[in-house]
Amino acid sequence: LLTICFIYAIRGDSSVKLGYSLLCILFALPLSADEQVAKQNMAIKKIAITFDYTPKPANGYLTGPDRAKMLLESLEKSGGKQAAFSAVSQHLNSEGHQRLLVYSNSGHVIANHTHSHPDLNQIGLKEYLSNIDAADSSLKNAPNFRKWFRFP
Repeated sequence: LLTICFIYAIRGDSSVKLGYSLLCILFALPLSADEQVAKQNMAIKKIAITFDYTPKPANGYLTGPDRAKMLLESLEKSGGKQAAFSAVSQHLNSEGHQRLLVYSNSGHVIANHTHSHPDLNQIGLKEYLSNIDAADSSLKNAPNFRKWFRFP
C-alpha cells in the first residue's frame, strides 16, 4: 500500500502530490499501542448489513409489517446484532414510521437515503443536497437515527 501511495505521490498536480505525500508519511509512521490493538481487531472478519430504500412501500406478497417482522426474525436468527436501515423519507406515512420504530426499537440504526431517491445524474447538486436535507429533517427525531448518508 505504501508503494502504491508513493507512486500516486509522484504523479498529478501539486495538490494531489501533497495529499499523497502526506498519506505516504502516515503509512510509514510506527503504530501506537492503541493503533496496534485496533489493527488486530480489524483482522477479525465482520460484515456490515444495510437495507436501502426503507420503508419500502408494500405492494407485493408481504405487507410492510410482515416484511419487517420476517426481516428482523432472520437477522436475529443469523446472529445479526445491528443493521443500518437507510430511509427514503417520502415513504414515511404512519405505517412507514411504525416500521422505522420497530427497526430502531430492535437496536438497529436509521440512516438517510434522501427524501425521494433522486438520480444525481438527472438533477443538479443544489437540488440533490436539498433532498438530503429534507430527509434529514424528517428522520432526525427517529430513535437510533444517525447522521449517516447512503446515496441512492
